[in-house]
Amino acid sequence: MGLYFSLSQEEHESGRLSPLMHSARTKRFVMPRALWVVGLWIAYIAAWALGHRSALHDTSLAFAIIPLLGGAWLFGSKVAVPTAAMFIPVQTVLFLSTDHTLGWEAVGGIDGLAGQIAIVAVAVLAGFTSDAYRRLANLVATQGSIVAAVSHEVRTPLTAVVGIAQELDANWASIPDETRHELVGLVAEQAADMTAIVEDLLTAAKAEQGKLTIDPQPVDLSDVVVSVMTQLRIEPLPVSGSARAWADPQRVRQVMRNLVVNARRYGGKEIVLVCGIDGGHAFVEVSDNGSGVPMGQLDELFSPYAGTDDRPDSTGLGLAFSRQLAVMMGGNLTYRREANRTVFRLTLPRAVAIA
Repeated sequence: MGLYFSLSQEEHESGRLSPLMHSARTKRFVMPRALWVVGLWIAYIAAWALGHRSALHDTSLAFAIIPLLGGAWLFGSKVAVPTAAMFIPVQTVLFLSTDHTLGWEAVGGIDGLAGQIAIVAVAVLAGFTSDAYRRLANLVATQGSIVAAVSHEVRTPLTAVVGIAQELDANWASIPDETRHELVGLVAEQAADMTAIVEDLLTAAKAEQGKLTIDPQPVDLSDVVVSVMTQLRIEPLPVSGSARAWADPQRVRQVMRNLVVNARRYGGKEIVLVCGIDGGHAFVEVSDNGSGVPMGQLDELFSPYAGTDDRPDSTGLGLAFSRQLAVMMGGNLTYRREANRTVFRLTLPRAVAIA
């Protein structure tokens, strides 16, 4: 047996234990943060220039304190720390560029070093307090969503298990052997679904806490797909092509299970699976002839707890979790519409054999 390595192993080494990807909503705040910092210093320097040697001189510092504290609270430590760190040198340059000297006034007083340090400390404290408050608020806000999502995901298979078990218990003797065998198989299938859901939730919790480890090794993607269909107790779908990836086999199975289940639940009847190589990456695509996701809901497709209008029974946990695992393994999970078909592509670093 040959040795295998990933063509992009070094490139993705640092990302294997990374937490959840930043959402599109987080990226939208990058520019307002930068504009806030720049606008703060423009306003403050202008206020200093206009207020010096006038009645505004005593209040010019408010033009820095108020925006500084406001920005710290609105944007947290990501704005408070760099802005507060800039405050002392900017204030010192402005102080010495006027008629002040390096005497006691440069150290004491609200314009001096002592006042500057106090302002910086308050701003940094406000930033970190805002971060803590925001995390707590998000935790409280998402708690209901998590409970609802977990309840929804588990309720469907659990209802089937309970209903079938009650039917078997009440009418065991009168049920034909063939029907009994079929019902027991359904119980086993639904129980396997619940087991997979719990496994996904536990894995997602570990990832959120930064405790999820990835154990990459050569993985035959077509073999993984076949094993997933066997586990799901469904009729094997044809898999065309082959590819070896450098990934964690257990995590790949989790992703593929979610993709196959998603296609069977919400896609068209014609499901096609394709494996292949694209440059330095291996990929597997799961496509169907369903209607796809509405254009207005594409941004939230991989967001947790975000169902779609045409899929009201979907919480979005599976896709969000699957993309997270794909990224942690150095790949990605994408969606596209092509020739009236819905296509989900899982890309992973390619495993190449060395003689």
